[in-house]
Amino acid sequence: AIEELVLLVCHLGTIEKQEHPDFGTGSISTLKIEGGYEKYSAVVPDKCRAIISRLLVPGETIETALEDVEALVDMLKLESDIDVENIPPSYNPIVQPRGEEIFKVTEENYELALGLKPEFGYINSINDGNIFVDRENIPTVAFGPRGEGYHEANEYVEIGSLVPLTKAYIGIVLDYLS
Repeated sequence: AIEELVLLVCHLGTIEKQEHPDFGTGSISTLKIEGGYEKYSAVVPDKCRAIISRLLVPGETIETALEDVEALVDMLKLESDIDVENIPPSYNPIVQPRGEEIFKVTEENYELALGLKPEFGYINSINDGNIFVDRENIPTVAFGPRGEGYHEANEYVEIGSLVPLTKAYIGIVLDYLS
């Protein structure tokens, strides 16, 4: 079970992902593999499990992502029974029209607080906007402090960016809700 699942994981990079003009290409990565026995045993493990993350771009869906992995399982002709399933939470990619009021309010308050115009763009990642927009239809713009190495070992935030950023957040909330 372990060898066959590892074979599948090693071939994940062959899955053809869609490309989007604003988002680029989605990604796929293995977050966890577990199998075998807690204590040493000379018995060949009959179960193994992997958790795989797939960041989607517009045009891809959770269903098509599952179908891609199932097609890979079929192509590899693995002997093990492999179940491919979606384990929540899962998020669809989001695109918001630039005409939304949230963009105008964000631009005004960002420029006022930080002294420069924001550069709106798209990010290929998951953030609270996936929940706010996709599930609750709440217009959302995501931005944060200056820094580097997000979600990595050497992640850091430039402390000096926090106060102006907080002023922008407060202004956006007050203007948008009024």
